[in-house]
Amino acid sequence: MEALSEDELAFIFSFLSWKEILKVRVCNKWRAASKLTLVPSSSIEIRGMEKPELYVKTEAKYQALPQIIEALPNLQQLSLYENDDLKFQDGEDARVFGFGVHKTTPVIDLECIARLQNLRRLFLERIHLNGRYPFLFNFPRLQQLRIYGVGFLQWDLSMISNFPELQDFYVAHNHRLTGEIKSLRVLKNTLRNVVIATCHEVEGDLMDLADFPHLEEI
Repeated sequence: MEALSEDELAFIFSFLSWKEILKVRVCNKWRAASKLTLVPSSSIEIRGMEKPELYVKTEAKYQALPQIIEALPNLQQLSLYENDDLKFQDGEDARVFGFGVHKTTPVIDLECIARLQNLRRLFLERIHLNGRYPFLFNFPRLQQLRIYGVGFLQWDLSMISNFPELQDFYVAHNHRLTGEIKSLRVLKNTLRNVVIATCHEVEGDLMDLADFPHLEEI
């Protein structure tokens, strides 16, 4: 193995899971190779639904996320799930509420995920984000985006143009999502599945997408 280059090691590591790659980082050369590795995308089943294998919910995993991304900047999948015991860093134009939220844990800053420029799958589910987070909408290779129950995340459908390879788009219970459904027409040649539910500030008709050649679900 000593004769192998970092690129060759990275190719070998690409057949391992993200957890396995972290475990084999036993020397500087292998740590450097892990940073070059395009970490394969795989799924786990939770409550009957397939989710990205890198599933972040516990405080320990949220705290470790910057270190995971530092070690594996070519991750292709990420799922961030609710944790009521954590406070997340407010975004731009965050709403100010009339009641205090007292947390004993440190504030979680998610901006580290901006480094994941090879991200293909991103799930955000019920996490307590408040305001605008532009870094969440800058993944040029993203193919699957699911945003569920992130009610105070403020964004506009026109930002979907930052995902030129997007195929599957699901958003529900996002009360601060604005924009027009026709904004999705920039993805006419890539979108396969589109679900927009309980997003009351979104305007337009899903039938505006009826002529998309690859659309399977709307």
